[in-house]
Amino acid sequence: MQNIGARIRALRLRKGMTIPVLAQLAGLSPGFVSQVETGKASLSLDSLGRIAEALGLCTGDLLEAPPAPRIVRARCRPRVRWGSSPEVEYLAPPVEANQLQGALLRLQPGGLAGGCDHAHPGQELLWVLSGTVRLLQGGHEIELTDGDSALLEGRVPHTYEAVGAEEAQFLVVTVPPAELPIAP
Repeated sequence: MQNIGARIRALRLRKGMTIPVLAQLAGLSPGFVSQVETGKASLSLDSLGRIAEALGLCTGDLLEAPPAPRIVRARCRPRVRWGSSPEVEYLAPPVEANQLQGALLRLQPGGLAGGCDHAHPGQELLWVLSGTVRLLQGGHEIELTDGDSALLEGRVPHTYEAVGAEEAQFLVVTVPPAELPIAP
């Protein structure tokens, strides 16, 4: 219960609420809320639900500790290369990224990512960090440069090509995760 009390206090402070305000919104006494936050009083399910509602949360949000962020240092990012193709640098371990996937790609001029048959469920976000990338999808051919981005439907086959004289570096985020085929 002490963890729940500490979580309630942290959430209350994050929302800029005082104990009396939270207590009033939850229909509880300020003294009781204070005792809950310091672990000196236990909550009934009813009181827990009322505090959660006053904080704009579900009861489960107070019962479960939020997961810690998964930090991936630049030097430790998973990198994959298929044969002689360019390297894909995943921004999170692919086995842990179950809802979205981010990958950093670097293509030399003429290099391709995707292909005429590359399609997948969900959406894909492309953000060009440097260089020029030609996006080919469903009869559209669009050149994107530094800072440009594109949101596309993954189910429509698409290809990215590095054009110009310099390497193209870009971020691809897919929801849900998808394999990124690369050609040299």
